[in-house]
Amino acid sequence: MNKKMELTLQQIQEFINKNKDNDEVKSYIGGFITTDRVEEFLSNEEGKKLLQPKLDTYFNKGLETFKSKTMPTLIDEEVKKRFPAKTDSEIELEKIKAELTKIQSEKLRESLTNKAIKVATEKKLPVDLIDYFVSDTEENTIKNIEKLEQVFQNRVESLVEERLKSSSSYVPAAGNGDGDKGLTKEDFKKMTYKERIELNQNNPELYKQLSK
Repeated sequence: MNKKMELTLQQIQEFINKNKDNDEVKSYIGGFITTDRVEEFLSNEEGKKLLQPKLDTYFNKGLETFKSKTMPTLIDEEVKKRFPAKTDSEIELEKIKAELTKIQSEKLRESLTNKAIKVATEKKLPVDLIDYFVSDTEENTIKNIEKLEQVFQNRVESLVEERLKSSSSYVPAAGNGDGDKGLTKEDFKKMTYKERIELNQNNPELYKQLSK
């Protein structure tokens, strides 16, 4: 009885590799390697494990080539498309426009500052703070100065109130005009900010006594 010889897959692969140039082996292999069989093999897990590393290698190599050679060219073309190069005359025109805008802005700022100083002087507000209240338009600048006036007035009245609370209720008149005679600290307390400023201008001595 002949003993049946069993060959492993590895032995078969080794045999084929060693005899791959043999015409008989070539003919035999060509008989069972068909397109359908190859597709079937590549679709199962074993085939995928064999094929995937090679695909990854080809993909990574292709990606690196694309990134190093093709992508920079595409980026440059897209940048030029979105931001076409400007001529010397266009660049010069932009510089002139920017300079004119700067000059107009400086003139507007100067005009608004002068207006703000005038208004602040009329309202007897400190002009050294005006730069902080000049805005982009005359309307907004005036509104800022009015806010400053309100804050300043409230502060002055608050200080006056504090002094009046710590002094006596009557101060003898020491004024220049008849209208100021006989003013008491209670009268002074009821005076508006504008009236107190006028009193200080007309009768500084009395203002000084009443505001102590």
